Parts: sequence; structure tokens; C-alpha cells
Amino acid sequence: MARQQECRRHVPQNNLRKAIDDYFFDVLRDEKGVDLPVEILDDLELKIMELARARFAA
Repeated sequence: MARQQECRRHVPQNNLRKAIDDYFFDVLRDEKGVDLPVEILDDLELKIMELARARFAA
């Protein structure tokens, strides 16, 4: 049972990570011309994920 709960938690987190990456590269970089270093993008993604976990904690 714990394994199923863990999987249920990881799927949305992975989907959010993919959406963040898509936005950073497809929208910010490609459409808007904002080319930030990967280190900054990684830091932003980490902060967004921390906020989401805190906001939607079960």
C-alpha cells in the first residue's frame, strides 16, 4: 500500500517538473528570448517544487 501511495505522489511531481522544463525552454527561451543559465533554472525549479509540496501536502 505504501508503494502505491509513493507512486501516486511521484507521478504528479514528475508531471510538474516536465511542465516547468517545457515552460523554461519552450516559452522563456524559445518564444521570449530569455536565456537563463541552467543553474538558475534548476534553482527556480527546486523552489517551485518546494512551494508546491508545501501548498499541496497531503
